[in-house]
Amino acid sequence: MSIKILQYPDKRLRRRGYYVGNIKATKIQKCISNMTETLLNAKNCLALAATQLDIESPPSIVVFNKNNFDSTFHKDGNAIFCLINPEIISKKNYIDAEEGCMSISDYNQNPIYMNIKRADKIKVKGIDTAGNILNFSAEGYFARCIQHECDHLNGVLIIDYLDNSFNNIVKNKIFQKR
Repeated sequence: MSIKILQYPDKRLRRRGYYVGNIKATKIQKCISNMTETLLNAKNCLALAATQLDIESPPSIVVFNKNNFDSTFHKDGNAIFCLINPEIISKKNYIDAEEGCMSISDYNQNPIYMNIKRADKIKVKGIDTAGNILNFSAEGYFARCIQHECDHLNGVLIIDYLDNSFNNIVKNKIFQKR
């Protein structure tokens, strides 16, 4: 079942995802399944955090569509990569690059893009859907995406990185014709 993607300024986008203790719980498995369906059905969507979705109490889960990223990442034959309780351990080589968000969009539901400074190389730990502890490095576009989704799990949005003048420009785009 697809889940509604929340849109700014919905206050629920500021929630933090709760730590998942039992990944085999029916509620968690159903959430992952619904998040995956939502991701695959959303136009131009690379990844989603549970806190971006219309979920009453969102867990700390992110799903990525691997078809959008470097083919060297997790060659397990699955199109979806799920990361539970993700934590960024280290960051280096910061660069500015354009970034969009499914929850920060204009009246036509097109993401609004803006330049955001993020690390180009990161180390991450988390858990996969089988309960395996993951420790891996990511770089480039995938590293940027992981940081973006981890921000969502902590209630942080890309507009929080903008100074006030750019923030106002983006907000004007969001609220035009809504």
